[in-house]
Amino acid sequence: IAAKFRVPFIINDRIDVALALQADGVHVGQDDMPAALARRLIGRKKILGVSAKNVKQAKKAERDGADYIGVGDVFGTTSKDDAGKPIGLPVLRQIVKSVKIPVVGIGAISKTNAASVIQAGADGIAVISAVFGAGSPKKATLELMQIINSSKKMKKYNQIAGNLLLKIREKKPLIHHITNMVVMNDTANVTLHFGALPVMAHSDDEVVEMTAMAGALVLNIGTLTKELIGTMMKAGKQANKLNIPIIVDPVGSGATDLRTQASLKLLKGLKIAVLRGNSGEIGSLIGAGGKVKGVESVEGVKNPGMVVQTAATKFKTVVIVTGKRDYLSDGKRNLIIDNGHQLLATNTGTGCMATTAIACFCAVEPDCLIASAAALACYGLAAEKAAKKSVSPASFKVALLDNIYNLDAKDVIKGARIKEING
Repeated sequence: IAAKFRVPFIINDRIDVALALQADGVHVGQDDMPAALARRLIGRKKILGVSAKNVKQAKKAERDGADYIGVGDVFGTTSKDDAGKPIGLPVLRQIVKSVKIPVVGIGAISKTNAASVIQAGADGIAVISAVFGAGSPKKATLELMQIINSSKKMKKYNQIAGNLLLKIREKKPLIHHITNMVVMNDTANVTLHFGALPVMAHSDDEVVEMTAMAGALVLNIGTLTKELIGTMMKAGKQANKLNIPIIVDPVGSGATDLRTQASLKLLKGLKIAVLRGNSGEIGSLIGAGGKVKGVESVEGVKNPGMVVQTAATKFKTVVIVTGKRDYLSDGKRNLIIDNGHQLLATNTGTGCMATTAIACFCAVEPDCLIASAAALACYGLAAEKAAKKSVSPASFKVALLDNIYNLDAKDVIKGARIKEING
C-alpha cells in the first residue's frame, strides 16, 4: 500500500524485518542496534532514523549516518511506559540547532501543541493517539498536516522578518516623510531606531529632490491642508518615476470630506505600494462602513479581513488594517499579525509609527506585503516587550522606542506571529 502511494515504508527496531521486506528504511532507538552498525547493514541508499533525547545523542546519530532524528518524549506520552521524563521544547530547540539533518518531534503531540513543535524548529511530528485515538483518523491527519504547513510558513516569515531587520540596519535607507506635525518627532525616532535614516521635508521647493534620495516615501494626511495635497502629489510622482515605494496613511479618512477625498486622490493619482490605516479609515475608502471621529476609529468594520482584500483589489496595492490583530492583503495573498499590545492604543500616533515601520522595511524589500508583515511583527513584538516593563502610557512609549532600538533578529525569529490565511 505504501509503495502504491509512494510513501516511504520504515520498520521500527528490526533491521532483519526491514531487509526481508525490502523496506525503504529502519528506525533505531538508543537501546537498539547502534546506529553506525545499522547503517553498515542497510547500506547508504536506505533511510536511517535514530531516536535521541539530548544534544550529545543527536550529534552522535548524525555522525553515525542518520538521515533524520526522532526527538522526544517532548510533552509526556502515555503511549509508551518506558518513555521517561519529557524533555520539553527547550531541549528540542537545542537539538535542532546542534544538527543539520531533519528533526521530528515525538511524544504526546496533538493538534493543540503541534504548532509549537514546528515553531521550535522541528521539521515534522510523529504521533500515535492523535490519529489512532481520533474518531476519524483521516480528518485528524488532515488537521495535523494543515497545522504543520501553516506553522512552517510562519517559521519562514519569521526568518524573513529577522533578516529584513538586519538588512535595514546594514543599508540604512533614507525614509522621506511628508507627515503630520503631531507625530513628526516620534516617527523620526522610530525610523532611526529601526536602523533607517529619517527626513521630514514638506517644502514644495525641495520634495522632488529629497524624494529622489529616499528608499521609501511616507504620505500621512494627519494635519492636512489643500496645499499639502499638491506637495504630496508632486513628491509621489517623483517616487513613481524612480520606482520608490509610497506608503500612504489616510489619517482621519471618513471623518471629513477633505480627508476622504485627499486619500482617494492619492490612491487614484499615484501608484501606491502600501495603504495602512485603522478599521474605520480603510472602511470609509471603499464604502464598507466604520466610523471615524477626529482621527480615531470609533466603530470598526465587521469583517476587516474581507475589507483589506476588497480594498487591495480595488486600489491595486497592499492594504492593511491595524488594530488588536493586523490584517494585510495584496488582493491574492492574505496575512494576519498577532503581535502587539493594548497599550499601543493609549498613545497618540502609534498607528503613524506603524506606517513608518512599514516604510523602513519596504525600502529594503520589494515585496511590500512581506515587508509590511515583517514590519508590523517587529513593531508589535517591541510593544509586547515594552509592556513587560511599563503599564502606564508615557513610560510605555519610552520603553517602546527602547525596545525597537534593542530588537534583535533572533527575538523576531522566535517571537513574530505572522500567519497566512485564506481570503
